[in-house]
Amino acid sequence: MLFTMFAFGVVGVQLLGISLFAMPNPNPFMQVLGFMFVLIGLGVAIVGRHNLGTNWANCYEYQVKQKQELVVHGIYKYIRHPLYAGIALFFLGSELIVQSYLVYVYVLGLVAVNMQAAWE
Repeated sequence: MLFTMFAFGVVGVQLLGISLFAMPNPNPFMQVLGFMFVLIGLGVAIVGRHNLGTNWANCYEYQVKQKQELVVHGIYKYIRHPLYAGIALFFLGSELIVQSYLVYVYVLGLVAVNMQAAWE
């Protein structure tokens, strides 16, 4: 949770125009690709959250609610953890947009998210 908040803060600062570890020669194709990743990531996360409906539980609760059921319809039919996948695509896309070497840090973050998803 702390890593996610930090990551959003770093991305937010960069999207406001403050360069952090900027690559020397921006590539417009990578920026467009990054923007597409951001849009797809947001879409995947929003659809995933919507498909959860009343089965949603905050990650810090780690509880099973009464009448909670495994969601296997909608996007969950294709992606096991769409919220994590959407956030990961958002971070990756954001770093591609601002052309920062921090994109490699976010790739390492994907490993951390994968570990969290496996734990759940």
